[in-house]
Amino acid sequence: MGAVTADIAAFILARLAEEERDARAACQEPWSMPWPGEPFLAIGEFAGAILTPEGLGVVDPPEVQHMVRQQPAATLARVVALRGLMGLHRTTSGPGVPESGYNATVCDACGPHEPGDDGWKLEGIDVWDPVMYPCPTIRHVAAIWRDHEDYDEERWKP
Repeated sequence: MGAVTADIAAFILARLAEEERDARAACQEPWSMPWPGEPFLAIGEFAGAILTPEGLGVVDPPEVQHMVRQQPAATLARVVALRGLMGLHRTTSGPGVPESGYNATVCDACGPHEPGDDGWKLEGIDVWDPVMYPCPTIRHVAAIWRDHEDYDEERWKP
């Protein structure tokens, strides 16, 4: 497994572990919008306020609704789904095209497929067309955390 392969997989799995940890530490009760006129956050004198980008002020209902959608149960479901996707798009060392001696680390889900598989025939000619790992799918998953200090945009950008 090459450095890029190991790095991107470890990066994604570490971000998922962080999200899972934070979601499990949060309140597990279902979140909901407050009744109109009621503060959705009450911390001493700051009832109805929440930290927002400068100049935004008190968060409006669309922002609150967005926060409600990010509740821990939804985050945990995304973590499970993304881990499943990582399991499908894992690496394999391909034999390459036999006559070329080419070897590669490729994505199991995206390719390679054995010559003769229906998806890899062009006008009756067998082709072996591997998709190198990290494949575009894994690169897009990693890009979820493109603002993270460990994200390697040069090597992982979709």
